[in-house]
Amino acid sequence: MNRNRLARPGSMVSLLNRRRTAIEWVALFLLSLGLVALLVVTRVADRADNLVYDALSRAVPRPASNALVIVAIDNASLTQIGRWPWSRSVHAQALERLAEARPRAVLYDILFVEPAPGDDARLADAMAKARPVFLPLLLQAPGANGASFDEKLPVPPLAKAMAGAGQVIARPDDDGVVRRARIETVIGMRCWQHLALVTAHALTGTATTPCGRGPAEGLVPYAGPAGRYPTVPFSAVLKGEVPAELLAGKIVLVGASASGLGDQYATPMQSRRDLMSGVEFQANLLDALLGTGLRTEAGTAWTLVYSFVPLVILWIGFLYLPPRSNLLLAALLLSLLVLFSGWLLIEHALWIRPAPAIIVMALFLPIWGWRRLAAASRYFVTELNRLREEPGILGMAAPSVAAADRLELQMNLLRDAVRQVRELKHFIEQSQASLPDATLVTDARGIIALANDRAQQFWEHYALRRAQGSLPPLLQALRPHITDGLAEFDALIDSMGDGTATEQECEIDLVDGGAYLLRIKPCFDVDGSFSFGIVRLTDISELRATARQRDTMLQFLTHDMRSPQTSILALLANANETDIAGDLSWRIAGHARQTLDLAEEFVQIARAEAADYEMELLDLRDVAVEAADQLWAQAQARGMKILLEADKDELLVRGNASLLARAVANLVSNAVKYGEADGEVRIRTSVDDAGRAICTVEDDGRGMSPEQVARLFERFSRFVPANAEEAGIGLGLVLVRTVAAGHGGVIECASEPGKGSRFTLRLPRAES
Repeated sequence: MNRNRLARPGSMVSLLNRRRTAIEWVALFLLSLGLVALLVVTRVADRADNLVYDALSRAVPRPASNALVIVAIDNASLTQIGRWPWSRSVHAQALERLAEARPRAVLYDILFVEPAPGDDARLADAMAKARPVFLPLLLQAPGANGASFDEKLPVPPLAKAMAGAGQVIARPDDDGVVRRARIETVIGMRCWQHLALVTAHALTGTATTPCGRGPAEGLVPYAGPAGRYPTVPFSAVLKGEVPAELLAGKIVLVGASASGLGDQYATPMQSRRDLMSGVEFQANLLDALLGTGLRTEAGTAWTLVYSFVPLVILWIGFLYLPPRSNLLLAALLLSLLVLFSGWLLIEHALWIRPAPAIIVMALFLPIWGWRRLAAASRYFVTELNRLREEPGILGMAAPSVAAADRLELQMNLLRDAVRQVRELKHFIEQSQASLPDATLVTDARGIIALANDRAQQFWEHYALRRAQGSLPPLLQALRPHITDGLAEFDALIDSMGDGTATEQECEIDLVDGGAYLLRIKPCFDVDGSFSFGIVRLTDISELRATARQRDTMLQFLTHDMRSPQTSILALLANANETDIAGDLSWRIAGHARQTLDLAEEFVQIARAEAADYEMELLDLRDVAVEAADQLWAQAQARGMKILLEADKDELLVRGNASLLARAVANLVSNAVKYGEADGEVRIRTSVDDAGRAICTVEDDGRGMSPEQVARLFERFSRFVPANAEEAGIGLGLVLVRTVAAGHGGVIECASEPGKGSRFTLRLPRAES
């Protein structure tokens, strides 16, 4: 068989499909990178990033410091003290109360940019007592009269008494949530630092960083939703109801929290309905500045790298992984993007935006799947059309396929291909089932793919298992029974194991007498690669039996039939007329009778071995009587008696009358020949324990050894009797055995030296 690799007709289609896939992969890969870069640079995906950031911030909030206390101008304080704004004397009185508790610092988040004659001095004195006190300033852009901005510091008495001032601008993101704090605000050529930053520098003794040297803004690491810091009402402080130890050594932030004052902000830590007051925002910002600092957002370059890496990994996966693995890879990469961003945010206060990569990956995953489905659709249509153009089973042409659109065309082509496959499968199954031999079909690895009923019956009988799974272990069970071709058999096992099977055959002889010829035929696909193998077990038992009969016939003709004839010719060549008339005539007659007996016995054995007997209903007692009558004269000549014992009831069997009579007569003849002169031959008919009809012939001769009994039913086995001139030809008991087997019975022999022999013929009984 030519196993050279052949060029398939569809190889060009496959090449074009691969080239088209490569072009699409490169184009979509570059498009995805460009889209990621666009999302990163234009910050179009900030809304999605904010959602991720808010979820991560809520999941792991920063712990709130207990060094801060908020004095809230809440609704209850407004009710008790009066309408806002309050006089500065009220604030002065509150600062005096705070000074008594000796706080570490006071951040007073109330604007005092307009003068209040009389009250400013008292408030300044109170600030001096509670020192250090930090106040906000007011920035307005644009300013009045065409100025770029207006700066309003606290009134001069307060400006002298304060420890520092700063801007308190809070700019929400586009969605209205305050995530960032502008700790440095530059307007024109001026730069103002945030009040919380000024306070932190003063409390920690850190030199103030010149504007532009540090980050201008940062993400605020909130300690949680509103209410995380200890808060007391302004009115309670004013009345002296707040224990001094609650405020001693603490940083006190005073500011408005009442709903009507408008100083409320949405934060990532809560819903839009649950707002955080400005003073608590200042507390979160100051707490962060005094602690780990604000969170930093990664720059554009690092965000691009962070977005490109998982995208490149995903596109490489598109090239080498199957669809399900690509889906799992995408899910893993998306999860890692969020988890790694969260880890950087919580552990290292670094926020790197994952949304651009997530959006592009989620977008291009179905796009690539769609392109692959489109490619698969093109391939299927092309291959199915090519399949339709090929002749079907038995040369039948495929019916025409019509469709209104491409999807319907694909469905119709697939339906037609499925029909052809089903027809082919049915054809193969029917063909294999009709094979006369046990037949298996294996794949290239030796795994059984198909097995007909005869193969199943063979393996269930000889290996006690079904013909399935791997073939080599099944074949190994036959190795001890290989009679011819053992080397070829071992080569077959090795080749089935490594997928390089070659055509082999060997002969198998099984314990039940069955003989089989094992053949394997390797089959190759159009590429010349081993595709599957066909294993056949051909029953050659009849051929073996025919060969044995032929050998027996040749032996009979060349030896047993020639021997007496040769003796006759030799006697005649060396004799005269007187010799012929005397003793020589007796010898010639003996050899002639031997020849006739051989021919008769051989003919009878041939008849007995024939499968088509003429069967009739017989009484086994009558068969025994007929045999006794036939041998009566021979027994009388030796002075022997034939005793017949039979049941009174009929002993019916179904069989061939002449063959059964000949078989029983052979048993009686042997008993007469080998029995003692003047002895007895006993014939009995009865029923054994199993309900079978039996005929027993027993003599009182010299008996036989176990070795002789073992060879008793072999062809031409002869044992010299007392009257050696009447020795048998060795076929009589072969006939008995053959007749017994042909009638569904058995012949048994029991004998001991010096104690005679007993032959028992057992036959199935027949219903009358």
